[in-house]
Amino acid sequence: MNTLAIPRPLAVGILVPDGIDATIDLLPASRDFHYSIFVSLVDLAEVGQSILFDLVVLMLPAVSGPGLAFVDQVRKLGFDTPLVVIVTTPDANGSAHAFHDRIDGFISDPRSSEIVAAGLIAAHQCHSLSREDRGATFRLGDYVLDMRQHCVLLRGVAVKLSDRQFRLALMLFRSAGKTLTRASIELEIWGARLPTSSRALSTLISTLRMQLGMRSRGPISIHAVSGFGYRLEVGAPAGKMSQSAVEDEDVSHARQAA
Repeated sequence: MNTLAIPRPLAVGILVPDGIDATIDLLPASRDFHYSIFVSLVDLAEVGQSILFDLVVLMLPAVSGPGLAFVDQVRKLGFDTPLVVIVTTPDANGSAHAFHDRIDGFISDPRSSEIVAAGLIAAHQCHSLSREDRGATFRLGDYVLDMRQHCVLLRGVAVKLSDRQFRLALMLFRSAGKTLTRASIELEIWGARLPTSSRALSTLISTLRMQLGMRSRGPISIHAVSGFGYRLEVGAPAGKMSQSAVEDEDVSHARQAA
């Protein structure tokens, strides 16, 4: 079995600091990775607040003081995302030890896209496993998600969820406050994009809301972002959000059709 196989394309945010000659043509095929390339740390930070990256890649010419500073700046953004450094030229030090525990993956002077792909996938898998090992439960408000038992507790009472419902809940809760695109959810839950006419995702969202006892104006709720995806809102003040902002996409589509 290929241990580097991935069930869906990974969303990768790539920071190529201005003035660095990066070997972009060595990036792996887009069928396995979806790339967003930035030359500014500010732009990466802004987009990273709304899109959940599976990996963040920093391209550097060598292991050096300025390179270490870039790593620290990316870490300060607070992403719970594996960080991989790609050194694009032969590194005189030839060592990733300079980074210590600041990074999750290190690729030096890659000669092929296959080497880059293997490094990215390995970093993602190791990060996912270590995150599961850090704790068997994930707590947010009145909800506790038990990763080992694949169940949700609401105020201490177990809520019966299907496998898809639990995986969707885990995806939303881990990304609270960030908008997840329809594409990223479909690829994670179904392993492929759904037809544009499909209502499977909106139906799954609706049933999950019902199972978890969520209200549109409750302290924790799932909101549709029109034309984009869904976001788990935490602590939204009552009365501060218009009904149009929280309606399900199916309702919006029905109104447009009418």
